[in-house]
Amino acid sequence: MLTVTVKPHKEFFTPHTPNQRLFLQLSAAPEWGTAQHRPDLSIVFVIDTSGSMRDRVSSRSGPKLNKLELVMQSVEGVLDAAGLQDGDRLALVSFDDETRVNVPFVPASRRARLRAAVHSLNQFSGGTLMGAGMLEAYELLKHETGSQRVILLTDGETMDSDLVEEMGRKLHDLQVPVTAIGVGAFNVPILTGVADQTQGRVMDVVAGEVDPQSPSVAVGQLPEAILGEVQQAQREVVTDMALTCRTVKGVTVNRITRVAPQQNEVDVAGRPYLLGNAAHGEETTFIVECTLPERSSNRMRLAQLGLTYQVPGADYRGEAAPVDVVVEYTTDQARLAELDHGVLQWVQQRNVEGIIKRAAAEANSDPAAAAKTLRLAQNLTRKLGNSNMTKVLDKALDELQTNKTISLGTAKTMRMGSKTQTLRATESEALPSSEEIRKLTGA
Repeated sequence: MLTVTVKPHKEFFTPHTPNQRLFLQLSAAPEWGTAQHRPDLSIVFVIDTSGSMRDRVSSRSGPKLNKLELVMQSVEGVLDAAGLQDGDRLALVSFDDETRVNVPFVPASRRARLRAAVHSLNQFSGGTLMGAGMLEAYELLKHETGSQRVILLTDGETMDSDLVEEMGRKLHDLQVPVTAIGVGAFNVPILTGVADQTQGRVMDVVAGEVDPQSPSVAVGQLPEAILGEVQQAQREVVTDMALTCRTVKGVTVNRITRVAPQQNEVDVAGRPYLLGNAAHGEETTFIVECTLPERSSNRMRLAQLGLTYQVPGADYRGEAAPVDVVVEYTTDQARLAELDHGVLQWVQQRNVEGIIKRAAAEANSDPAAAAKTLRLAQNLTRKLGNSNMTKVLDKALDELQTNKTISLGTAKTMRMGSKTQTLRATESEALPSSEEIRKLTGA
């Protein structure tokens, strides 16, 4: 029910040389028939009702709403949308300086109860305990099955950031993605961290723009954005993917990154490696980065990869056929030069994030150095065909030239966009080498 392929960026390595890097592209695609097994959904809306959610948001069209009213209206839009099935289950949690389960999991058909709970959110106010709200969601979800999701909507900081991080780990262990939606000003590292930890997404709701640069969404687009996340969960017919990597002595797995359909880091501290879910109609792609041991000239198996998964709509637990990773240590220079440029494109797309992070840090103290670093990132995104990210970098470079700094809004879009603006790789030999990127970013 799941097709798994593994490709190395190269098969030939230099003998008697330590610490050479191997990049493996691991792709998982649900087979065509799996699309029939649409899972039941369990979705928790976790909504910030703190005092700052009463601030107004502006839009070029439609009535002026405060942030909470906008969120309430958007969640109601999901309840009214077609596509939810009677077997789907929804819950609503709200948080300020207290938390409450406004509605525990109920069938999506009980729209009147859910709508009444949404309407009641206006009566709450206070501080911001996001982690406590996530804890309530975790307690609700740990007994659920099928495709699960937390949709978190908030506008600011939190007074329990340690608990936010802890709950991110617990939701990661449940393989429950968090869609973290920031409404107005918000703590970017906290929300991107939660999304990254859980293989989820982060979005930025911005006021005053009709068509902002993705992953930002305009105020009027929020209902469609939330509905899009629900629809994505419906397509995730394969869940709970877990990777086992058995390696020979000396081989180290340094990093695993999901690079499509969005970019997230996978926790490599635990075993097996939890890879999250896969949607029908698209490949879910990862880059596995390994360090190889020093060896004499020979051909050898370095690792064996195995992947287990579930298809909850078919009540099926499966296992992909194990894949051997075999390389050859040789002095043949022609073979050593052979590269799979499609794999390397994913590696370079992943590394865009590190370059942008460096440029943002440089912008505070050395605008000239930041501009040089951004031009490298801009050149790389152009060659990768990532036009959305190129536009964001164009704006950042214009700001550096004019103001000698990068605005907070543009810096936020750069950071978030470097994770979400991924693309399908194509053959190209015009990219900087992995070594060149590594020297710049330390990746």
